[in-house]
Amino acid sequence: MPRGSPGSRITAAGATAPACGFGAGRGAGRGLLLDRTGRLSVSGWADRIDHVVDVIDDGDVGEALGAPAVLLRPDGHVAWAGEGQDDLDSHLPKWFGAAIAG
Repeated sequence: MPRGSPGSRITAAGATAPACGFGAGRGAGRGLLLDRTGRLSVSGWADRIDHVVDVIDDGDVGEALGAPAVLLRPDGHVAWAGEGQDDLDSHLPKWFGAAIAG
């Protein structure tokens, strides 16, 4: 299974923990959106998902992600990979429930 594909697992081995948001928040029951596009939002899920924008792409990170943006479940498995907000929005409720209005 290619890295960054839904269902695959991304670990800190292929990425620097501070740059990617690995480590901090892992195991806290929160999802993580690694966003190299700088155009995505998880504002309705901010209480359940951390959002790291403009991840430093030093080669290792880009290879680890395999996509412009990756949404990780709390267990580190990829829930979504892509770059479009509409596509991301269609996957968020499946893994993280309904958005909070606000």
